Amino acid sequence: MSRQKIGIVGSGPSGAAVAHRFLEAGHEVTVLDVGLEIEEHLEPFTRADDPVDRARFLDAVTAQRRRVVGASTSLPPKLPFGSDFVYRSIPANRLSTGAGLHIETSLALGGLSNAWGANVCAVAQRDMTDWPFPASDLTPHFAELDAIVDVSGAVDGIDELYDARLSAQPHHPLSLHGQRILAGVARGQEALAAAGMRCGRAKLAVGPKHSINGVGCTSCGLCMHGCPHRAIFNAADVIRSLAGRPGFRYLSGRYVSRYVEGEDGITAHCRLVAGGGGETHRFDRLFIACGVLGSTAIVARSQDLCDRDFIIRDSQKYYFPYLRYRAAKGAVRERTNTLAQVFIQDVGLATTPHTVHCQLYGVNDLFFESLKAKFGRLAAAVMPFGRPMFERMMIGMVYLHSNDSGSLRYRVQEGEGLGHVEVGPWPDTSPIFREFMGRLGRFHRLFGGRPLAFLAESSPPGHSLHFGGTLPMSRAPGPGQTDVLGRPFGATRAHVVDTSVLPSIPGTPTTYTVMANALRISAGALRGMA
Repeated sequence: MSRQKIGIVGSGPSGAAVAHRFLEAGHEVTVLDVGLEIEEHLEPFTRADDPVDRARFLDAVTAQRRRVVGASTSLPPKLPFGSDFVYRSIPANRLSTGAGLHIETSLALGGLSNAWGANVCAVAQRDMTDWPFPASDLTPHFAELDAIVDVSGAVDGIDELYDARLSAQPHHPLSLHGQRILAGVARGQEALAAAGMRCGRAKLAVGPKHSINGVGCTSCGLCMHGCPHRAIFNAADVIRSLAGRPGFRYLSGRYVSRYVEGEDGITAHCRLVAGGGGETHRFDRLFIACGVLGSTAIVARSQDLCDRDFIIRDSQKYYFPYLRYRAAKGAVRERTNTLAQVFIQDVGLATTPHTVHCQLYGVNDLFFESLKAKFGRLAAAVMPFGRPMFERMMIGMVYLHSNDSGSLRYRVQEGEGLGHVEVGPWPDTSPIFREFMGRLGRFHRLFGGRPLAFLAESSPPGHSLHFGGTLPMSRAPGPGQTDVLGRPFGATRAHVVDTSVLPSIPGTPTTYTVMANALRISAGALRGMA
């Protein structure tokens, strides 16, 4: 196979996976990206070579976050190291939205992987019956991700639900609550499985592969503020690891607006963020990985589809407190990884044929920061009285399949800006959530506690950040769709490789599945190039 020029738009997880794959295959790879990065004065906090001075770190990050969002009484968006660089926009990327929805995009180097929860999972056949290929087609590509992603976890009953078994090993200890839940569940795995429910250690993209000096997770408890050791997977670290290798270029400060295909190649048209000029780059293949809104906008402008309403398929999200029967003494002060501790997946519900996914977290610093903001000067007096309750509390998040959730409508803008998003049909998803809460309560003795469903809240449309499907893959695509290799209708050299091409969105974590699908598309493109 001759050495070819590969262009990639975007540096998030799917773009980074494709870049690594084609560079390993011996091709020339160029990543075009806006590539916003954290402020220089915060950069030292992202490079902890030595043990972290926790108090100094938290004071600096909290002060920075207050400069960004003020003294908010609710949890702000996750701001790595207190910075909002992940969510900053430019005029070319401005988005207007209708009332009642919350949606985020990112122009940062690494995209939203700078601020994600690091939850990973394979995808089950029951959750992709409307996809144009079976789950087994993704299995070898999950294994290939081991080259760039660590997975901290364990092989357990949850793995029985999937064709692909993720290569997981524990890279950090669980919290006291996490340990006790898994110990209790171990005594009743057969009863849970018979009811269609599985419980296991949360699988997280956490480990030493890209961390500072290879130390990995140190259980410093700062996960929600930004990992100072870079143990949480960030696609930016993959891009940085490729820099300097022969055949690789990373060009930041470029905003790709559209592409034009020709007989001998494909040309990406860019706007320069600084100065406002334009430039073009020619490639043999172009892989588009800008996130749902950005990728859809590029395709729409390239194929004259700006008069079309694209449907964004969303995954409905619920929050609820989970109260343990026994307090875990020291849980409030313990220093441990504060990402998800436990996964619970239910495939036995009467209200849906799809997997309902639940994550349980321990109480963390951001929770207490919100309480302090609410109580003000009284916080110091209130907190000691609340500690016995906090030592029994966990936070649960539940995600539903997009076929059980609502949708959004997106119309791309021809000129400056991304366009406009409105809430589309939004069904009542509470029957599914209530049934899951009831089933979770049924096994309260195994889990050692109960969900407080009466205190649950549903997130606004788009808030889960688990959405896509604007350019769904099809065996026989038409306008506004893509083929099984992510090629928009009529295109031969352009491939979309992010969640835009998923025909539906599983309730289970999507990032790892999207990366595996990006590698599947890359493998098909490599065969075509040969």
